[in-house]
Amino acid sequence: GVRLYFDLKVDGRASIISAYRSGLARAVPLFIVNVVFMIILIIALGLPMALFAAIDVPALGLLLLPAFLYLGGVMAPLAPAVVVEARWISAIGRSIQLTKDYRWPIVGALLLMYLIMFGISLVALPIAAMFAFAGVIGIVLAAIANVAINVLIYGLLIALLTVIYTRLREIKEGTSIESVAGIFD
Repeated sequence: GVRLYFDLKVDGRASIISAYRSGLARAVPLFIVNVVFMIILIIALGLPMALFAAIDVPALGLLLLPAFLYLGGVMAPLAPAVVVEARWISAIGRSIQLTKDYRWPIVGALLLMYLIMFGISLVALPIAAMFAFAGVIGIVLAAIANVAINVLIYGLLIALLTVIYTRLREIKEGTSIESVAGIFD
């Protein structure tokens, strides 16, 4: 997704094969970085939530909602940093550095995107599910429609995260999109 964005933005065309090749080359580092981030998230926020539930006041867990949102803003450029800059664990620090002074606006953009994604799902998935009542072929069509909807939804999210990453690099480092995209050449 990151590669497709840069190809489309710079060249006006995209190669899905090149995008898959780039994605596969970064799949292991991206997986490892996401696992490390999830462990950090569980320790930082999951343990307090468990404590609140243990003392039988689960509503206190809602007090951690702003912290979850804030961490989402901090880590928004994580995947593009792994893909574009070929970073591993240092991508977490890079994400923290890039988002400084812009975290709450990023949270707003992410919330808006999640609302859009929810709206698309709310409309499209029930329509896709109606195919399932048409026998085996209907079930296959429903599965294909479900995959297409998910590709659209997560494609939008990846595009947003890539735009956030690129824009932060432009603002903070004066880097043009063309020079960032040049790493794929």
